[in-house]
Amino acid sequence: MRLLRTTSGFTLGEVLVTVLLVGLLTLAVAMGIGSAIGSYSTIKQATDANALLTNAVTAVEDELRFAYDVEAVSVAAGTGIDGNGTTAYTFDSSVRGYRLYLANTTDSDGVTSITLNGVNALDADGKQANLPADVDTLAALPLLNIDTAGTGASVQLTELTWTPSPNGRGGLWTFSVKVSGAGQDAESGTITVRAVNNW
Repeated sequence: MRLLRTTSGFTLGEVLVTVLLVGLLTLAVAMGIGSAIGSYSTIKQATDANALLTNAVTAVEDELRFAYDVEAVSVAAGTGIDGNGTTAYTFDSSVRGYRLYLANTTDSDGVTSITLNGVNALDADGKQANLPADVDTLAALPLLNIDTAGTGASVQLTELTWTPSPNGRGGLWTFSVKVSGAGQDAESGTITVRAVNNW
């Protein structure tokens, strides 16, 4: 009987080198996937913060654009929008039909949101009572239709000023909004809105 001896096939050294190269390639791919997942998370947080900022800016713009009969009033410390939180601008909202002011309100979880606060509800005859020296908050309604509690994001007005026009009809609002605490912070620049109500 004759034994056949063949030289075709792979040697043990060639197989070991191949296994080592495949292992290194797999390790590189796994590290790349981990990095991609981390980048996706960062980009998603930044996108969510920017989307929340855009919605907040739009909501504030829409509310202020149709405001009229604007008046600066003193409010409880920390409630107003100015540096020391003692001044707010009350206005009649042609959209909602109430006298309102914007404020930053912080809930028990420490999440801050922009709220609309009612001032002096209309009486039985539909007339507005005179504004008292301090603002009486009837309700604090969230300005945004977004549940920020799940994200832990705080949305707040960092600036709000009113400049009446020289002729006393209308004026300009200037404001800025900041989103923080959602993994990524976002802040608008200073935005100017002309009030379209001139009565």
